[in-house]
Amino acid sequence: MGGAEVQNETARRQRRRWHFAAAIFDECAWTLTVAGQLVPLERKPLELLRALLERAGEVVSKDELLEAAWPGVVVVEASLPTAIRKLRRALGDEDSARPIIATVARIGYRLTVPVRAELADGSAQLMQPTKPAPPRQQGAAPSAKPWRLLAVTGAALLTIGLVSGVQFGTNKRVEGVAAPASTAAQMREARLAIRQMDAAKLQSLIAVGWDPETPFDKEANGALNMLLERCEWDPGHDRQQMLMAARILIDGGAVLTRRNYWGDTAYSIAKSPRYCGGDHPVTVMLRRLCTSSDRLVLADCEADYATAKQRRAAEVAARIAS
Repeated sequence: MGGAEVQNETARRQRRRWHFAAAIFDECAWTLTVAGQLVPLERKPLELLRALLERAGEVVSKDELLEAAWPGVVVVEASLPTAIRKLRRALGDEDSARPIIATVARIGYRLTVPVRAELADGSAQLMQPTKPAPPRQQGAAPSAKPWRLLAVTGAALLTIGLVSGVQFGTNKRVEGVAAPASTAAQMREARLAIRQMDAAKLQSLIAVGWDPETPFDKEANGALNMLLERCEWDPGHDRQQMLMAARILIDGGAVLTRRNYWGDTAYSIAKSPRYCGGDHPVTVMLRRLCTSSDRLVLADCEADYATAKQRRAAEVAARIAS
């Protein structure tokens, strides 16, 4: 395919709108709408969704999905199921008896519903789901390349991250099994681990069910926001150590679009000169994760002080009225 043809194909692909179940994925706007409601979702789950839509009805191997979302990057094995879990949650597909995204054991994932793609020229293409692929026969070559997956924990995880700057996932939950509520003891341990930027401890807490989204204070600050406070009270902190801790929190369930009581997101806190600033490795990572396909930071990742102010005013009015 020539250079012009490649450019035309890329432009066509970016303008596709995918219709499936009660959802619409718009590649141009890079948005997911479910039952008419816009659902905020991070970039990696959306890239996995696009890969599954392009092969609707087929089994897409774990290695192919890893390459679609993390091209050329080494990630731990749990990164893929963590991103799939976020995608299922966005689609309302976690507890469905007839899931939209089916797991094909030891191989990968497949879409089970019809998919219609609206193309740039106004035409449409219908892709019907096919029967699941037969189980791989004993002795057949595995679908995933060994070098694409790493199972690392504790000190080994920290060492690899500091040396290579790779991205990591966690073993927060087994797919399809809801995590238990965070306990008071877990919250105390998590607070200490965050203050110490202890990546290994944070990973072990997530593995046993602690949820990084659990608020630590009345201002609704989760674990990621609490971690970023280190920039303010300890300007000489180890930046790479904080980057590792932040990466584990994000892959463990910390939501980048979540705003605290004052309307701040993790990204708006991180980039503030009062905290980490624009050149801090954590700020750079958050900006990259929040950047859309048109290279703009998503509005959902930015602070929303106006809405927060209106909410606080409504709370005051309600207290006066009562």
